[in-house]
Amino acid sequence: KLIHEEDVDERMRIVYLYGGIDEESSKKAIQSIKFLDQSEGEITILIKTDGGDWDSGIAIYNTIKECNNHVTGNNAAEKQAGLRAIDEIKNKILTT
Repeated sequence: KLIHEEDVDERMRIVYLYGGIDEESSKKAIQSIKFLDQSEGEITILIKTDGGDWDSGIAIYNTIKECNNHVTGNNAAEKQAGLRAIDEIKNKILTT
């Protein structure tokens, strides 16, 4: 069982990435992605963020690249402020 149940829907295999991206939210997202990647099936990431810390975004991106399962994404809200790392995450998961 995950510690941060509000950040993941195990049954639907969805990770919720919302709010500002910082070290704490990045760790939660990475933990959720890795947890879901332990079993077979597509992983969906719902993204609703205005951006945040570059390094934290890149850590999430690198985790997605290492996944054994197919990862898709959905931008749940229009971005207000840009973060290149989040754009890279969106591009990677939407075109993989």
